[in-house]
Amino acid sequence: MNPFVRDFFRIIFANLLVKPAWILTENGVQNVIGHESYGRYAALFSLTFILATMLDPGLTQYATREIAADNPGRQKIFGTILGIKLLLALVFPGVVWVGMVLWGYENWSMGLTLAGLQICLALLAFFRGAMQGLHLFTADAFFSIADKALLFPLLFLFWSGMTAERFAVMNLSVAIGCVAAASALLSRRIRFSLPHRRLIFDVLWQSRHFALMVLLYNMLDRLNLVLVERRLGSDVAGLFAGAHRWFGAFTMYLWTVLPILYAKFAKTQDHNLIGKGLPFVAIPLIWVGGFCIFHGEKLLFLFTKSTSEEVTIMTKTLSILGATLILAGIHNIFSTFLTATGKEKSVNILIIAAITVNVCVFMLMPRTLGACVGAWGLLAAHMVLFVGYPCLVKFKSRLPPPYSVLGRLTTFAILYLAVLKFTDDCVWWISTAWACMLSGVWAALVFRKELKKQSRP
Repeated sequence: MNPFVRDFFRIIFANLLVKPAWILTENGVQNVIGHESYGRYAALFSLTFILATMLDPGLTQYATREIAADNPGRQKIFGTILGIKLLLALVFPGVVWVGMVLWGYENWSMGLTLAGLQICLALLAFFRGAMQGLHLFTADAFFSIADKALLFPLLFLFWSGMTAERFAVMNLSVAIGCVAAASALLSRRIRFSLPHRRLIFDVLWQSRHFALMVLLYNMLDRLNLVLVERRLGSDVAGLFAGAHRWFGAFTMYLWTVLPILYAKFAKTQDHNLIGKGLPFVAIPLIWVGGFCIFHGEKLLFLFTKSTSEEVTIMTKTLSILGATLILAGIHNIFSTFLTATGKEKSVNILIIAAITVNVCVFMLMPRTLGACVGAWGLLAAHMVLFVGYPCLVKFKSRLPPPYSVLGRLTTFAILYLAVLKFTDDCVWWISTAWACMLSGVWAALVFRKELKKQSRP
């Protein structure tokens, strides 16, 4: 099997083993502690997640690119970046405290616990970025699921009397263990060294565009949850979190497979990989996005303590996020190519435009729509990115986007959604099976020749 395809399927298989079970488990946690309590937890987690940008001001992506490009000074760069991140970790709890004061939060113990969790997650992301740069994709796949896999036995032992605070502490404990294991593995492949003073300012300057991009992506991903909680209340935020959890889970597929492409783009600068990777990246999200649109309520079966009205609101929110998933599955590979080839500034401008549209739509939507307001804002933002990224590839990189592949993917999506629509009266699993089978056969016939052609050296 072609190494490119093998790496993709290895990552996908690892995540299919754990991630679906974890999402269902997290649904169960929310069902136990209640929408209001979980809504406060989710909003505070999102706030610390956005603030955690300071823990990684573009350093991970910069390190991945330099390591993947076989930079002779990559060992010094790695040590310097690690030192910078540890120094930033020392001041991060204070930043979280200021953020909580400004947004009106008072649960200080929860805030400090989540601050520690974000520090560990940032370090783990950095170590995984180094693994991607070294093309240790098997190790990267393992650490993409390790924290969730280790949480299962802890949750089983302490399920009785579960609270949001206890849930946060469990996440922190497991994250600490994963960071220790990842650092031990990396120490065998790249020697840890002290930060080099001459490199500190150079690294920060070189990664400045990445820094803004990380902040913007974090805001795009998490800002709406904070806005919903502050504008509409913790209970509504809990409902939005119940639906958004599936959106976040499915988009984690992107952040699992796209780093493989990022490392390859950085090393080869080959834009033909866009067309080669697009079917692998987009088709799974088109499948799950369509399912969320037509049968999203089937994913909410664990909310046994929720009222029928609450489940209906979450179902409507999830259907809107399903359309957003389809757009995200198609456009994100273009941003990966742009950032790997030095077009971070253009990407940042486009994301700023998307966030602006998101906030405007959110504020203009009537409050009576409840949790759906956050979903509509996110959909509008991704529509901006869906149109903008291919245009940037064409006009900034001066390279033609893979129009043929995009056309086939569009036809694939239309076919899949049409079958789901026309079989909507059938049992949900029969409708989904027919849609996946027909669209899958069509995709296999259409993309087989092209993938075979691009896999040649």
